[in-house]
Amino acid sequence: MFEINKILDKCLKGEQRAQTELVRHYAKKLLPVCKRYAPDDHLAQDALQETFINTFRYLDKYSGKGSFDAWIRRIAVNCSLSLHKKLNFRYQQVDTANDYILPPIDPSIYAHLDNEELLEIVKQLPKHYYMVFNLYIIEGYDHKEIGEMLGIGESTSRSNLSRARQKLIGILKKKQAFEFASKIAI
Repeated sequence: MFEINKILDKCLKGEQRAQTELVRHYAKKLLPVCKRYAPDDHLAQDALQETFINTFRYLDKYSGKGSFDAWIRRIAVNCSLSLHKKLNFRYQQVDTANDYILPPIDPSIYAHLDNEELLEIVKQLPKHYYMVFNLYIIEGYDHKEIGEMLGIGESTSRSNLSRARQKLIGILKKKQAFEFASKIAI
């Protein structure tokens, strides 16, 4: 059985077997997090490796007050975002008052989709929308935190989230229209 506190104590003492166990336990959980922010699988693996390097480097800073899962997940997100900054990724910084008005959407458009299909649709978003959407909707960060992480303003984060939602609605509506047209053509 995986007992995190015992493993962490051993890792702090530099025991390699415990470090390997920690990596094996968390790699499968964190790789999908890294993949959401990395442009390809190789860069996601690089971000995952950086995650573990930073985890062991700063393990003595983990206070034990919050969940270790949340702590290491935040490291994974930060490492993935750092990788994007190194690649000179640029975010669209546009903000208009109309960005916050969302058109209505029929839930039947997405109700039949499974998680994989939804993730593939989300991946169609432009990168600057995709990043904000993931950080806000999937990871649960607020706009202030997202702004700090991405080097953008809170209002830009809100605007990009709103635009991401609008784009997703458009993609889903096109998908629904295509599926409807396909059924008629048969």
